[in-house]
Amino acid sequence: MNALSLSVACLVLLSGCATLNEKECRSADWYQLGMRDGQRGDVENLLDKHREACKKFAVQPEENQYFSGRKEGLKEYCRYNNAFRLGLDGISYKGTCPSDIDMKFRRYNDAALEISRINSQINVVNGQISKEERELAKADNRKDRRELNVLNTKRDRLRNELIVQQREVDRLMNEAIALQR
Repeated sequence: MNALSLSVACLVLLSGCATLNEKECRSADWYQLGMRDGQRGDVENLLDKHREACKKFAVQPEENQYFSGRKEGLKEYCRYNNAFRLGLDGISYKGTCPSDIDMKFRRYNDAALEISRINSQINVVNGQISKEERELAKADNRKDRRELNVLNTKRDRLRNELIVQQREVDRLMNEAIALQR
């Protein structure tokens, strides 16, 4: 499981459970915890969830250390190349980067997300085409051939959209590289 998959799995788990168990609360390095949360681009109010989880064990988070670590972690998360990587993986930006980076980071993430969306649509259409081709193999039917032609046309349109969007992301990546120099 890669780091992003692990992060997504953790987020799913965090939504229904306490963020930290008793051992984690008692031994927490709040700076490191903040850094980890920042590196994942987690929202600032995650500390409130940590606080709530640790309250039942009479442990108070060290806010200054947590936020110092989070700030350092966000420096890593808020790199423009990460906006593209997240988007291509189908992960939306949560709006956690500093205001001077936020707008471009969001734009880069959105452009890459569009590639992810188009690829997903192509996969759906490819599945539909495979199904239609199997149906055609069973029975020679004009209706099935028309449906297959419609799907092939749709797939071609999506592939053209994908090419256009990939060019736009390439342009934005070059822009981001120039900004980081």
